[in-house]
Amino acid sequence: MIKPKQAALKQAESEKAVADEAVAIKRKALQAIRDEVSSLQKGYDKSMRLLEDLNKKKETIQEQLGRAAKLVVGLADEAKRWQETVKVLEVDLINLVGNIMLAAGYISYVGPFTAIYRE
Repeated sequence: MIKPKQAALKQAESEKAVADEAVAIKRKALQAIRDEVSSLQKGYDKSMRLLEDLNKKKETIQEQLGRAAKLVVGLADEAKRWQETVKVLEVDLINLVGNIMLAAGYISYVGPFTAIYRE
């Protein structure tokens, strides 16, 4: 009566050993998969940080482009103003001698000398 039970015990122990080996193999495979998932998660997190950084840089560059466009428009307006100033100065250059004569006459009239002395 004991011998069949001992044989069944040995049979069950050998089956358990085989099952334990299978479980160990499956645990190793599971750990490998967990490691791979962890590695992929780290890569994903790194990619998301990179995406956020790139989006921030994109926004900064768009703001800089907007400012540059405003500056270019402002400089174009300034160029028009300078062209108009050059035209006015060209006319003033032609009239410079006459303006100097008028200014000298006015200064001598309102200068420190009295009317009797000027006459």
